Amino acid sequence: IVDERNRLAAFVSGNYFDVLGGRVRTGRVLTDSDASLSGSGAVAVMSFDAWTRYYDSDPTVIGRTIRLNDQPFTVIGVMHQEFGGVNDTPPDFWVPVTMYQPVVGENLFGSSKGRELAVLARLRKDIGPEQAAAALGPSMARLIDGEGQVRAELLSVATPAPFTFELLGVLSPVFAAFALVLIAA
Repeated sequence: IVDERNRLAAFVSGNYFDVLGGRVRTGRVLTDSDASLSGSGAVAVMSFDAWTRYYDSDPTVIGRTIRLNDQPFTVIGVMHQEFGGVNDTPPDFWVPVTMYQPVVGENLFGSSKGRELAVLARLRKDIGPEQAAAALGPSMARLIDGEGQVRAELLSVATPAPFTFELLGVLSPVFAAFALVLIAA
């Protein structure tokens, strides 16, 4: 969702940050209790870029109220700079998926009209893509009300690794070896 101020928000599960291993800079990340009931958990985790762009890196942003489509949210955390989530365009805020209806005005799981829901997951080493896709269809069917066709499609996507000083340190021997090969040539 993009609100009236052109801020991008992503609706995520309570274990989103735990699964992806995102580090919080200040405050805390979402938990399962933040996303337990529909309409509950009006909390938001802010990206580092949004924190610097909208709040000039103000350390007192935790506890402030922001509005997404006129719905108030309490800022509970700011992520480290290297965390962008799994989207191609990192969002400004991450909010619990249970807040979808209050913000968008539409029931994500109860409507009979066609829609698409992206579920992102990290598979265990002993679970293959085919096994995960087979289990996902019936699980999604239980989430919706009424009859309807549910199709699960599994796409393999690598988690982006932003270029940071820590990554530069890890890759510096490779760069040094490459430079030596070029010099020798």
